[in-house]
Amino acid sequence: MFFTSTKLKSGKTCVALMLLLLAFFVSRAQLVANNRLEIPVQSDYESFYILPLDSSGLALYRTYVAPKENLIELQRLDTAFHQVWKGFLPFSKQYNFVLC
Repeated sequence: MFFTSTKLKSGKTCVALMLLLLAFFVSRAQLVANNRLEIPVQSDYESFYILPLDSSGLALYRTYVAPKENLIELQRLDTAFHQVWKGFLPFSKQYNFVLC
């Protein structure tokens, strides 16, 4: 035969202590920030377009208009947002680069 005693005085104290500890650890976990990548952007014109690369991370790209030729800035980030590669690709003003 089994029974549960509901008249224990320490039972309520134990439950309250456990809830307090749980709240402490949950709130502590929310204060820890993960690594992130911050790229300063001056205006909407300079913002990046994002291309997901499935399990390889992300590709960021944006265009620059120069007097002789236009440039595409490319950045590849891994899944932990560490920069793997960054470069510029020039293309002639005769061609239009369509951003999607």
